[in-house]
Amino acid sequence: MKIGNLDITNPKIGTTPINKVYIGANQVWPNIVNEFIFQIDTSLGDGLNTFDFNPGHYTAGSIDYVIDWGDSSTTTVTTNTNSIHTYSSSGVYDIKVFITSGISNYDLNQFRCPDYLKVVDVKNWGSYSGATFYQSFRGSRLIVSAIDELQSISGNFSECFYACPNITGVKIKNPINLTNTFRYCGSFIGTGLETCNVENVISFESCFQQSSINVDLSNWVNYKGLTYKSMFRGVSSYTYGLDNLVQPDTLGADCSTMFYQASFNPDVSNWNTLNVDTFRSFLLLNSSFVSDLSNFNIENAWTLQQMFQSNPLTDSLYQSYLISWTGWNGTTATKTLQNNVPAHFHNAKYELGGQSEDVRNYLINTLGWTITDGGGI
Repeated sequence: MKIGNLDITNPKIGTTPINKVYIGANQVWPNIVNEFIFQIDTSLGDGLNTFDFNPGHYTAGSIDYVIDWGDSSTTTVTTNTNSIHTYSSSGVYDIKVFITSGISNYDLNQFRCPDYLKVVDVKNWGSYSGATFYQSFRGSRLIVSAIDELQSISGNFSECFYACPNITGVKIKNPINLTNTFRYCGSFIGTGLETCNVENVISFESCFQQSSINVDLSNWVNYKGLTYKSMFRGVSSYTYGLDNLVQPDTLGADCSTMFYQASFNPDVSNWNTLNVDTFRSFLLLNSSFVSDLSNFNIENAWTLQQMFQSNPLTDSLYQSYLISWTGWNGTTATKTLQNNVPAHFHNAKYELGGQSEDVRNYLINTLGWTITDGGGI
């Protein structure tokens, strides 16, 4: 940005940084770069002085684009084929892709080709929205220095960064499908995920499974989720809260195996679980999760099978859950729970002669529940 001839690199109002400047509806700073720009190192991968640009699968229709290979040569593509370029010498090159027509048919799956190991950085995503980013950068050893957001017409980022050893600088705009997106990923550094709007995500299935995620997701709020299955399965590195994440507004949400074999203890106190219908293996083999779930609403849950199996559920929490989940008022339940629900509370014990025993008897004898626990105390 300039004021007169003076360059302003970090504009602020008072102490507040200015990220974007508009005149009317038009963004004028920072400049919008339309190209998809990425950097390659030809010495990586097979070591040959070539790069195979393969946009992967297309939806119905054609797409035209121009590739600037970063060595003063360009290729205009008007057919749905990959383009192989040979460089005169080994080195690092910035490749720019400018789409001239057919953007809605664009699928950015090219880094599944044999040359994906040569990609070292994404410098700009561009203003184009690919039809899908399914498996686009799976296994790539890339950093992302781009300051703009990765966006997709469909919102499909399934397996986009699956098994990437290091995730740096990724910003995703309005995702819908995050299935396996960061599964098996290594370190997460300055990803930009903290501010990602996940309100309309339908699937988080295995999103971070067995990854090293430790980015603050405490501001994530979701209303359209149908599955959170295995979202944090096997995760041990996470140290923040998940305060408001689960808020599905449609019946049928699946929270099964969500923290299976994980070993962290997030705050989930503000979750709205009324529309969750399965908690199967929710905390199975999770030795660290001891947060209070008394606020959970399980009225529509048809299974709690293995929910707390091999989890350090305390006697007091177990007794509290029996009372709060049924809305027990001392003599009867005030909440309507499902019949014939299998429920596993590991070795936790109810209070003999207390309200928790009354609730347990009600669940077994009146609603036909099958309860596994440590007996009475």
